[in-house]
Amino acid sequence: MKSEIKIYQRETMNKLLTKAGMNLVAAFVVAQFICVPAIAEVSKEVLDSISTPDRVETSISVLEFLDGAPLPSEKGPFVE
Repeated sequence: MKSEIKIYQRETMNKLLTKAGMNLVAAFVVAQFICVPAIAEVSKEVLDSISTPDRVETSISVLEFLDGAPLPSEKGPFVE
C-alpha cells in the first residue's frame, strides 16, 4: 500500500513538473517573439533632420551634448 502511494505521488509530481516545464518553454518562445526589435528603414536625410549636434555655438555660450542630452557643466551654460 505504501509503495502504491509513493508511485502515485511520483507520477503526480512528474506530471506537475512536466506541465511546469512546458509552461516555461512556452513563456520563453512567446518572449522571443515579443522582444524582436522593430526594423525600419530611415533615410540619412531624415536622420540628419532630427538629430542633435554634439556642439552648438551661440552668442552667449557653447552648448555641448552627448547623444542629444546636454552635458552638465560646473557653472551652467549661460554664466560667464
